[in-house]
Amino acid sequence: MTASHSTTLGPGTPSPREGTPYLTKSSYVRATKCARLLWLSWHRRLAYEEPPPGSPAAIGIEIGQHAQRLFPGGVLVDDPPWQHDEAVTRTAELMADPASPAIFEAAFEADGIRIRADVVERLPDGRWGLREVKSSTRVKADHIADAAIQAHVMARSGVEPASIELVHVDRDYVYAGGPIDWPAFFARDWWLRFPLRCGQASAMIRGESLHRRRARP
Repeated sequence: MTASHSTTLGPGTPSPREGTPYLTKSSYVRATKCARLLWLSWHRRLAYEEPPPGSPAAIGIEIGQHAQRLFPGGVLVDDPPWQHDEAVTRTAELMADPASPAIFEAAFEADGIRIRADVVERLPDGRWGLREVKSSTRVKADHIADAAIQAHVMARSGVEPASIELVHVDRDYVYAGGPIDWPAFFARDWWLRFPLRCGQASAMIRGESLHRRRARP
């Protein structure tokens, strides 16, 4: 989970007023709360800065990195956010390589929406699962909107997720000393049914008839 990927500009990036507006998963989630925030996220975006150590953003990034331990052999798409086209190309290359069991920061674009998925996991039948990582200990409404827009963009890109999981901190985990047991540290909740509706890119994308159950180990 790297919020800076979708909310800031990188070195040499043209002013947003000079390009075609697009949504990201972060700007979409903000728009579900306040349309003005969506406008500001495009016209008043801040220059890229690394989050300060100990900040919520920095902790979220660290949690996301540790969650990657749950997917051995996964490959990181390390193109920066301002090189989205290159990241999309790299993602497609990794998806075409059967030796890639999972992809971290996978990039997709459709309907004027750009996303970087925390994890896409190759399933035994060859399809792909979307894995959204959060540093919280429970599912929140924002998480549903976040996963919904990612699933929409993936599907519109020709990669419809076969399953969607929220990977988050397990509130029941108790540290017993020694190395952290990362599979026990995280809970993996998956949605059994997640129909989506999407009109224009700026329209609300919402999950309906949501059912969750704990993923099998």
